[in-house]
Amino acid sequence: MFSVEPFWPVVTYLAYAGICFAVTFGVARTLRRHIPKFFQSGDEQKDRVNEAMTSLLLMGYYLLNYGAICIAMKTSTRINGELDAVELLSFKVGVVLLVQGVVHFLILAKLFAARRENQVLTPTPFVPKPEFRTGR
Repeated sequence: MFSVEPFWPVVTYLAYAGICFAVTFGVARTLRRHIPKFFQSGDEQKDRVNEAMTSLLLMGYYLLNYGAICIAMKTSTRINGELDAVELLSFKVGVVLLVQGVVHFLILAKLFAARRENQVLTPTPFVPKPEFRTGR
């Protein structure tokens, strides 16, 4: 028969993995939806480059966060019951959420820097208004 002892560690690990992977997927889905809007230019070629850059950013996001989730999964804490399981789960999910928040803000900082740099490098041409005339 099954031993009762490994029940809580298994439940804790499954809950941890499920929660963390779901949160990571949800944040990445939101990023996928909003990053292209951030760089819309109207130029089809630039938009394709921006879409490729979005895919690369998301791949990096997934790799960093899933790596952090897997590394944080290991524990030396003994899980003896429901209380230990909930405490360990809340600590580990909290650490992963903090890591995801830091990664998310680093991505946003890079996007703002890239957008600012793009605006500086490609200034809009000056077109005089029709009411401004320099003649007699």
